[in-house]
Amino acid sequence: MNNGIVVEMARALAARGVIALRFNFRGVGASEGVHDDGRGERDDVAGALEKLLAQPNVDPDRVALVGYSFGACVGLACAQKDPRVSAFAAVGLSLEFCYSGGIDAITEEDEGDIGSATESPAFPKLFITGDRDQLAPPGQLLKLVEQLPEPKDVEIVSGADHFWWGAEQEVAARVADFVAGL
Repeated sequence: MNNGIVVEMARALAARGVIALRFNFRGVGASEGVHDDGRGERDDVAGALEKLLAQPNVDPDRVALVGYSFGACVGLACAQKDPRVSAFAAVGLSLEFCYSGGIDAITEEDEGDIGSATESPAFPKLFITGDRDQLAPPGQLLKLVEQLPEPKDVEIVSGADHFWWGAEQEVAARVADFVAGL
């Protein structure tokens, strides 16, 4: 939750009047538990959504799930199945993790996978990657996104790699524009 891109996205959202909740997955920072390859982390996302929705000024009809890297991978799996989510944004979706056991391991239990995402709810989706992103190469990301139902958009940031150094504010503004525009 203290990653530079995550912090910048939360700041940009707050600047637009959007309530943003950052959290660490299990086993990260001071969080209890042990990393669970994306399975238990879905429970972490569900818990964060419950905490967010318990806040008095949160509109339950306008809840966007935003994730970066591993968080985007877990977030996509959650967003597809959680009716509380009305929009999803992924920054640097870690395709390497999604395809190397993360999403596949997650969804074997659910009898679904990214490929079956076409049956997921048709909420707005935004995917942002850098043209130099080694974990979310644009060509691979485009193949994944074409399987998803509309509405959806992919933005490729020139000169950016997976860690977004120097592009944090630009990407954060794009995410905040997307979420604030819901």
